[in-house]
Amino acid sequence: MASKLSRMRALQTVSALALVAVIGAGPAAAQQVDVITVTAERREQSIQEVPVAVSAFSADQLETRGIDEPIDLVGFVPNMIGTHNTGIGSANAYYIRGLGNTETIATFDPPVGTYIDEVFIARQNANNIAFFDVERVEVLRGPQGTLFGRNTTGGAVSVFMRRPGEEFGGFAEAGIGSYGRRLLRGTVDMPVNEQFLTKLSAYWLDEDGYVRNVTTGERLNGEEGWGVRLDLAFLPSDTVRWDVALGLSDDGSINIANYVEGQSPLAESTSSGRRISRTGLTTRGCGDPLLACMLAGEGMGLDNETFEITSNLAIDALGGTFNFITGYRNLDQRFIVDFFDGGLAGQGFSTGGFVIGNEAEHSQFSQEVKFTGSFMEGRVDVVAGAYYFTEDNSTTFIDTFTAAPGVTLVLADRTLDNTQTSVALYSQFDFHVTDRLTLTAGARWTNEDKEIDFRDNRAAPPPGGALTTANLLANGIPEDLTTSLITPRFAAQYQLNDDVMLFASYTQGFKSGGWNARGTTPTAIQPFFRELATNWEAGIRSVLFENRVRLNATAFWLDVEDYQAPSAFNTATGIQFITLNDAGLRNRGVEIEADIAVADGFNVFAAIGRQDAEYTNPSARIQQQQADCIAGLPNSAGQGIVTPNCNLAVPVRSPEWTVTLGGSYYYEFPGSNFYVQPAASARWQSDQWFQTSNLPASFTDSVWLVNAGITLGTVDRDWALELACNNCTDEIYGQSLLAGVVYINPPRRWSLKLRRNF
Repeated sequence: MASKLSRMRALQTVSALALVAVIGAGPAAAQQVDVITVTAERREQSIQEVPVAVSAFSADQLETRGIDEPIDLVGFVPNMIGTHNTGIGSANAYYIRGLGNTETIATFDPPVGTYIDEVFIARQNANNIAFFDVERVEVLRGPQGTLFGRNTTGGAVSVFMRRPGEEFGGFAEAGIGSYGRRLLRGTVDMPVNEQFLTKLSAYWLDEDGYVRNVTTGERLNGEEGWGVRLDLAFLPSDTVRWDVALGLSDDGSINIANYVEGQSPLAESTSSGRRISRTGLTTRGCGDPLLACMLAGEGMGLDNETFEITSNLAIDALGGTFNFITGYRNLDQRFIVDFFDGGLAGQGFSTGGFVIGNEAEHSQFSQEVKFTGSFMEGRVDVVAGAYYFTEDNSTTFIDTFTAAPGVTLVLADRTLDNTQTSVALYSQFDFHVTDRLTLTAGARWTNEDKEIDFRDNRAAPPPGGALTTANLLANGIPEDLTTSLITPRFAAQYQLNDDVMLFASYTQGFKSGGWNARGTTPTAIQPFFRELATNWEAGIRSVLFENRVRLNATAFWLDVEDYQAPSAFNTATGIQFITLNDAGLRNRGVEIEADIAVADGFNVFAAIGRQDAEYTNPSARIQQQQADCIAGLPNSAGQGIVTPNCNLAVPVRSPEWTVTLGGSYYYEFPGSNFYVQPAASARWQSDQWFQTSNLPASFTDSVWLVNAGITLGTVDRDWALELACNNCTDEIYGQSLLAGVVYINPPRRWSLKLRRNF
């Protein structure tokens, strides 16, 4: 019944949107929708000219919609779902059109790539990057296998920081909020002269946390961190520009399992209330070796230290522009997190329940040479280049399990060293056959090589069970994987008139393989291999009613061959998390985005997604598992992608509907220098599963999430005071299921920010 009511509400929402569009077309409206420039095809274009499914947000839109960090984007993009990873608050697991990954270990690559100023960020465990001073954000949906760096079978989140300004200026912002939130943020442009521009940006954030640990009395799940970024721009001539950015940041946010007091961590909480945890593991500082801290029950928390350098040298030559894009990023990470709430019965063991400790260093370097230009009197546009990426990772990670007070078992203590190298050549040509018809052809050749090496740190590992490279090889598990592939793209677009463009496209993208490095025995470190995504799209881009309505729609058909499905299996040694190429995945759907200037100062928007995801072509192993399940054999039901009823599961985080509606109204008080701008948005997600075998605890019903805010400021934009709330109605729904424990979304939060522009 609830599902039917939710569908009825969705239909009512879409009808209301259509009604608003009609009202917005009335003669009284004078305002126009903003023109957004994007680089979805690696060159600057109006979003209305791009035959790519892309959602773009300007700096003003980010501010008005309350998007303070990348995880907030998911509420405004059709067919996109996102959560913080279990345990690690700095990691975002994005799902676009059903493709995503919740793993953060360095042998996994995210299918939704994150880019900052065109530089790929390899590690998902720190992709919830800070928004220092953002110019715009683009979210590309579907495989981006031709023009973007690596592994973007699901899509890409591309962040562009604002460049240094030519005049002295900037802003300072201070804020407070619920759960003891405190925020300082600012930036200042300091031009030296016309040829040398500089910008300094910084932020500091601290929050006590919305979870009360009733065992230790501590507060948990607070956001905390700081960062500083220096941007330099050298402009020696009209044909040369060199942008350089250096950044240093620290993040200490965790996402420990919690639930409403009086309810159970093994099921989705059903009503709002005080969020609690019962783990006896304390956040008290611990400088000892990782295992010693875990056995002492100390050191719970996360510390990410990141240093990055980005360089983009642009030179106009040979009828176009050459960009030499260089990126370096080093991440030092340490965390200790209890994933069992001090024991599933809430015993509050002083050393936690199931605890993972992690100490790692991740270092990446990339170099890209890109050329963009137009030839034959503008009849042919070209984007072409070469790309090189290399990464070195060293991770020590330990698993412990406390069965009773004083009985803590060390399940695994190993060090993983792994490297990967990627080399690619790409090109795309747009042929303007006529003034209205453009044909596109492109391809990317990629070669990726990955290697792993294991060392077992236990003094006396079980015979034959030591996690070493030699034992992996003895069990037939390779220590290196190589993938070489060509991924093409073809598109056609037709400008029906000045306001309407139609397009169709065919695109492929792939994600290379890896290893199930979280295994606790050599045989569990199984390899998985590349997945290949093939995507067909057709759509319309339109600006109607004298530029007062932007209406963009895309229909897609996505087929994924050898889908990398994260799975959990019960084994003799406990739960093993094993990703395998066990099936294909097919998804079909439609995405609609609308921006409407209803009247002067009054704007509304909508983002509607409809999808139908399913597994296809199950492997022989899965078919045998289903047969064993039907026969009632143990450890076959509710494992991998087979449900407790022996059916193929529904792909996770792929709700049939995502509907976002919102708007803002800007009003200037007559005869004064003040304005007020209320804004609100509501996101409806239909029911979905969030565990791969569709265990009953991993089903969540449809939910409405409401965000709202109001800003009072000066018309000259010198001052602004904003009061906002996220999840204003305090809705609760499940987001992840790990080893039987349900992770729920954050509760209602409010914030108050004062900003001074100068």
